[in-house]
Amino acid sequence: MDVPVTCRKCGKKAPASEFSVDPILKMAICRSCANERKMSARSAPGTQPTVRNTPTEMPKSQPKPMSQTGGLKNIPPAGWDAEDDLIEKAAVKKAAERAESGIGTAPKLDDGRIMNTCKKCKYQYKYDPETDRPNHCPYCGTLSKGLMR
Repeated sequence: MDVPVTCRKCGKKAPASEFSVDPILKMAICRSCANERKMSARSAPGTQPTVRNTPTEMPKSQPKPMSQTGGLKNIPPAGWDAEDDLIEKAAVKKAAERAESGIGTAPKLDDGRIMNTCKKCKYQYKYDPETDRPNHCPYCGTLSKGLMR
């Protein structure tokens, strides 16, 4: 003997064994409401289930700047315009200037250690790249292992 339960969608009473949880509505509904929803989903245009990972529906990758593609192709990625060219040229120029002036590089000490600045708390401490010690910031404990190699 099944217990009669009221459907939350249509309000009709049905045996509890006829209820199922609908993933779209996120609630338990009776068999007739579930069939109606499935039929309406099949007949509605554009809502039919599609097979995923077909060659025409593969996810498209984000366009990469010309510097990341290795410079082998002179064809810019889709969506690339003159403004993107200017931004990339400015970034390359700024990186070259920083490398020449030494900005952004940690100063080396006489004993071979490097003055490192923690990225989280901005605490400065001496780091030994040969022994990879300390591999955590002494002040906040943020991992810094492998950053200097």
